[in-house]
Amino acid sequence: MAMPEGTYRYPNIDRVLYGRFFATAPADERARQAWVAEVVGLPTTLRDVGVCADQFDSIAEGAMHDRMVPSNPHKIEGPATVRQFLDAAW
Repeated sequence: MAMPEGTYRYPNIDRVLYGRFFATAPADERARQAWVAEVVGLPTTLRDVGVCADQFDSIAEGAMHDRMVPSNPHKIEGPATVRQFLDAAW
């Protein structure tokens, strides 16, 4: 059962979840993910969620203490590597 229009923060999410838009979705997986984010209105960059670029050095340093860093499929050699990811996501 769909919620009344205007109930959702992301008003098109019910259409995406219930498949009403997937007939027009791109076939490529990455393009489809970007398409869903656009249709639903999700933020897609760090800037969109309020992260400031001047926070990147602090975030990168803090990330080095996260236990998931050693298991990351991308080799993280230090804060500079994390900073590259942050810059790309900005």
